[in-house]
Amino acid sequence: MKAVQIQEILRELGTRPSKRWGQHFLLSNATAEEIVALGEIQAGETVLEVGPGVGILTAPLLDRTRNLIAVEKDPILAEYLRKRFPQLELLVGDVLRVTLPPYEKVVSNLPFEISSPFLGRLLEVPFKRAVLTLQREFAERVVGEPGTRAYSRLSVKVHYRAEARVRRTIPRSAFWPAPEVDAAVVQIDARDPPFPVDRDAYFRVVDALFLHRRKTALNALRLAAPSLGRPEGAIEEALQGDPLARQRADAMQPEEMAGLTHRLFPSKD
Repeated sequence: MKAVQIQEILRELGTRPSKRWGQHFLLSNATAEEIVALGEIQAGETVLEVGPGVGILTAPLLDRTRNLIAVEKDPILAEYLRKRFPQLELLVGDVLRVTLPPYEKVVSNLPFEISSPFLGRLLEVPFKRAVLTLQREFAERVVGEPGTRAYSRLSVKVHYRAEARVRRTIPRSAFWPAPEVDAAVVQIDARDPPFPVDRDAYFRVVDALFLHRRKTALNALRLAAPSLGRPEGAIEEALQGDPLARQRADAMQPEEMAGLTHRLFPSKD
């Protein structure tokens, strides 16, 4: 699909791309087919698409499944999609607010502005695979490894719930209007947590470590004592003699952060 075709569709609808809603339309049908293929959609699986726009992913998705749920915030584009794809189950509204039915997979050119909250919501519900087009820098944080600048609390929380990898990059010129940054397609496959740990306590420890990522784990956790619900003295006592206490968050493996969590919040079993 060429930019002039999208421009003509929007002109006929009496609308134009919304900066507020982060509307950037993918131009390449070949890239769309590649993104959809990464979903490896099986018969009977329900698929969620967020921000379908004018339907460049919707069409190839409907070639693979009859169970496609699309969520479009723009009511003008929603009406266009309803007419173009009468078989589509379409929800009109903010995907962060609407009640979503169960789904197995997500395949979406996600509006960059909602990447973080949507991913947080995704990781809280059952799913098999998500294939998401994200801002490239954000994608690098999703798959970040210890010792890299991209490594973050997001990297650790995704690792706890899933395996994630960047499958390809997409230049900003492949969208209209062009965003200010390049994009990347990330494949996220859900799995069971790779180690046993109390999830809520673990996430609080991870947040504390990265809030003060340039400090040692001991100092970071002491500074975060109120949010952890532990006095500083108890934190020092729990971590006494632990070599991890001298490391910084950006050098620690997720499993090592789980070890710190066990030290701070020992099991009552």
